[in-house]
Amino acid sequence: MKSRRSAAVALTAVLSASLGLAACGTQSQDPAPTASAQETDSAEETAPEVSDDPVTLRVFWWGGDGRHERTQQAIELFESTHENITVEPEFSDWAGYWDKLATATAGGNAPDLMQMDQLYLASYAERGTLADLSSLSQIDTSGMDDAVLGMGKAGDGLYGMPISVTGLGVLVNVDLLNELGVGIPDDSTWTWDDFDAWTASVTEASDGEVYGTTLGFIEFQLQLFARQLGDKLFDGSDIVVSAETMEQFFQKNLDWVNNGGSPNGSVQAERVNLALDQLDFSVGKAASLFSPSTTITAYTAALNDANLELAHRN
Repeated sequence: MKSRRSAAVALTAVLSASLGLAACGTQSQDPAPTASAQETDSAEETAPEVSDDPVTLRVFWWGGDGRHERTQQAIELFESTHENITVEPEFSDWAGYWDKLATATAGGNAPDLMQMDQLYLASYAERGTLADLSSLSQIDTSGMDDAVLGMGKAGDGLYGMPISVTGLGVLVNVDLLNELGVGIPDDSTWTWDDFDAWTASVTEASDGEVYGTTLGFIEFQLQLFARQLGDKLFDGSDIVVSAETMEQFFQKNLDWVNNGGSPNGSVQAERVNLALDQLDFSVGKAASLFSPSTTITAYTAALNDANLELAHRN
């Protein structure tokens, strides 16, 4: 186990270019190790030794073709410099990833290195299924901003290694808007009221064939919406957002439905788990989409190199 964990730590550094929030799985079938076992693990991980014996590591991540290709390249680079280590890659789309990971973890067969999301990090860490990376001497976090590093923390431990940050913006299909004769709103001065009116104008100009936007189901959008109101979504692992903020958030989405700017909730619920290239925005049925800025490349490819712009929210 000692050599296996040491190899997994080394792999973290190489794969960080393509894996998001990554952590090493303990492979333990006991979801809550005893205090003595935890102390023993901590002592072993303080000064781990890398074995020259053959080691096989399983790596699991989600994403599209671009991420798969880059991760495979990183794995090949890692294996070329660690000849005794064989990496078994596993990947999935977002919709199926968490079911597969939960099943594997419950069965004591979790991967050695996995991509993790803030929504799930604390629950996996609290069950004792993730290694505390702060106890591993190979990992140097001195050059990382505390706010960024904090995304990988749960309680007093570091269970994920954030390797990048991105902003949330509004992707706008410029080519589609030009076809409809609708201009792009001034994102340096716009308000929510301006955006509401714009979404309705897109739907009207297309005779209902194209929606102005789609509903805001992603957690990052809710986080920013809460901050605009002086509220916040999380305090550590606790959800602390107020009922009033949630009411305004859902009302905003309902406003888009009522003015025709987005499809109704039942339609959107049917589509929310579709692959990226099948979403309304990707097939030209929506002119805008709230999304992390890094997805613009994937959406551009899905739309056959359409001209997309990334607007921002004040």
